Amino acid sequence: MLNLVTASLNNFFKLAFFSCIVLSVGACGGGSTSSGGPVAPVAPPLTFFPVGFYDGTTTLTSSGENIVSSDDVGGSISIEVRGGVAGQQQVRIAFAEFSGTSAIGPDGEFSIPSGLFTISIRGVRSNSIVGRCRGELLFDGVFNDSMVSGNITTTTDFTCDTPDLGPLTLTGTFEAAQGAAKRVSTSGEVVLWATNY
Repeated sequence: MLNLVTASLNNFFKLAFFSCIVLSVGACGGGSTSSGGPVAPVAPPLTFFPVGFYDGTTTLTSSGENIVSSDDVGGSISIEVRGGVAGQQQVRIAFAEFSGTSAIGPDGEFSIPSGLFTISIRGVRSNSIVGRCRGELLFDGVFNDSMVSGNITTTTDFTCDTPDLGPLTLTGTFEAAQGAAKRVSTSGEVVLWATNY
């Protein structure tokens, strides 16, 4: 009789163990069951940046052979935001000679290459243009409410059409504020100075 009870209990435990494995019931292992997977994180809403023009200034530091080094060379800048759908907006930066565009990132960031850009060189003594140098700049910026600001770096050194000038590099900053709905001013030319003219 005892052998029959023992055999029955052994069969019972084997059947219970087998059922847990086949059915994968969480309660068999003493755990709890789950009604679903983890809750997906909710993405924050995309920021919409005001469409229109942002007008401002650049401050540049120049470095090059026979060029007056300076950290207060100023110029003007005009930035335009286009697009009416958050997350799909574009930003354009324009001077007299070039126009580049970039997508605006979710935190308002952008990076715009200038393409070839010309810098005029004036003689310190003559106060007349003695040469022009062409190179490429990169504008990395970020929007903050109705303002935009960032950094300027040289991606390709500026080579000059006057033999004893350059090559030169430019680094600097820019900032602009949202202005009129239509651009009303022209961008001023960046001018550097030559020491020996």
